[in-house]
Amino acid sequence: MKRALCALLCALLPLLCGCSDGLDLSLMIISMGVDVTENGVVATIKAPDYGGGQEYLTLSAAGVDWPHALAALNGSTPRALRFSQLREVVISLDSLQTVRLQDILSQVGQLQNIRSQAVLVLCRDDARTFLQQQQPQIGKRLSKYLDATLENYDQQGYIPSTTLAAVLRDLSGSWRAPLITYASLNVYDNLDAPQPG
Repeated sequence: MKRALCALLCALLPLLCGCSDGLDLSLMIISMGVDVTENGVVATIKAPDYGGGQEYLTLSAAGVDWPHALAALNGSTPRALRFSQLREVVISLDSLQTVRLQDILSQVGQLQNIRSQAVLVLCRDDARTFLQQQQPQIGKRLSKYLDATLENYDQQGYIPSTTLAAVLRDLSGSWRAPLITYASLNVYDNLDAPQPG
């Protein structure tokens, strides 16, 4: 009887693995950066490294314009890019010397399944460096850390509530100027100062 039950369970085991909609074949993007220079565009993404732990991959690719940079990024990543979990879009301030913000955002906003509630951030440094150095300071998940940090700063009035959708809406009207979060790297994060204790 035990052998029959064991054989039945072994036969049913492949049916217990569940359904898949292809998400396990996707790279869930948490943050995305855009750097525009005279030579073209650098697209940078930050996503969880599903290899264990809570490490993050930061991948970049360059192209002569946004579509070419995105195509190069898609071609160089191990999985299909999925932007439905996007928490922030980071654009370097220097990029606005070369191209209008509305032009960048309208192309970014056309990404399939992009989360329009992602926060828009202008950074003093290049977006690639900004994303490479961004790590959760509390907890292990960058997405939760970003949500909590941005909500906290918004509630305290330190930063405006600036989503991709709101900025695109404000830029489309001639009578509105959007407020955008400005950020830079914390130089004190990398110091080897002794910890109190």
